[in-house]
Amino acid sequence: MQLEREIRLPDGRRLGFAEFGHPGGQPLIGIHGGLSCRLEGIPCEECCLELGIRLILPDRPGIGRSDPQPQRQLLDWPNDLFALADALGLSRFALYGWSAGGPYALACALRNPERLTHVASVAGIAPLTHPKALSRLGLAADRLLFRLCRTSPGSAAALLSLARLRRPGATRRQLLRALERSGDPDAQLLAELEPGLLTASFYEAMRSGTHGTALDYALLAREWGFGLSDVPLPVEVWHGEEDGLVPVRHAHRLARALPGARLVLVPGRGHFLPWLHCRSLFASLLASAQAVPLLGARRATGQAPAGEPDPRPRQRAHDRELQGVLPIDAWVRPTPLYATVFATPAGSSPNASRPQR
Repeated sequence: MQLEREIRLPDGRRLGFAEFGHPGGQPLIGIHGGLSCRLEGIPCEECCLELGIRLILPDRPGIGRSDPQPQRQLLDWPNDLFALADALGLSRFALYGWSAGGPYALACALRNPERLTHVASVAGIAPLTHPKALSRLGLAADRLLFRLCRTSPGSAAALLSLARLRRPGATRRQLLRALERSGDPDAQLLAELEPGLLTASFYEAMRSGTHGTALDYALLAREWGFGLSDVPLPVEVWHGEEDGLVPVRHAHRLARALPGARLVLVPGRGHFLPWLHCRSLFASLLASAQAVPLLGARRATGQAPAGEPDPRPRQRAHDRELQGVLPIDAWVRPTPLYATVFATPAGSSPNASRPQR
């Protein structure tokens, strides 16, 4: 596990990233969620070692160790991600985006599909310009930030600066209460984890300020700059049926709009699939990591080409067979790994010198 890596991009900006698992394993790049950063891969370390996976998580611009990119758009992100892949010598790799990272994964599939062996949206958001999309999100913080960032990212950044001053223990308790109110079944399991795990990514994301996170929310709340029917690769859409943060209707919207999508609904589970289902999820991604054909005419129309059967009914029938078979991964327990990771030196985050309580 390497948490503090970085490269220089062609325009001179730093891009921070972390690596987990086996250094020589099958490459898998993950795109982190909102109010988060590269550290959200920490719970996947043991899983990646067992499966022989090299998991790479970069920070988006202005987040964590990555330099800001003023005036960036969502479709600028693929340039950074593929520059990182080039620097690491990865010609082709599997890719997933979790939650707010889902749209960024789709943008990469749109821009450079030939480089991807597989792509997945995991508990991912569908376009938020849809009527009532914001009001149905499970976290009040998300509903507020997405609305505020649409019109005033600076005000949202100021609000995040205040949240950043809270003690990690108080932030953890607030998040667990919000998860319980949302009805997300993962809340009980998350409460059993090392206390620092739920807050480390939040504070690290804003280590250099809050404007990068505010801009990230602003880009996701607006038009993304591409249509879902334009994505030329078949995408796996993974979602917990009881997700209390991003309702499962987002997965259904994505699966209907993405050509050739495969919908995988995990019964009885919530938003935290990359943590609580990492073995099942990653094994599926890498088992599928073969040459994935482009969807041809589907790229423009979102429909199967004339004379070719639509694969989605068959895929959905297969997904129904999977329901009830996918086990909860059994890594959910405090381990010495977390005690080592979260004993961060003073100065590594705005709250590093404050005791948790």
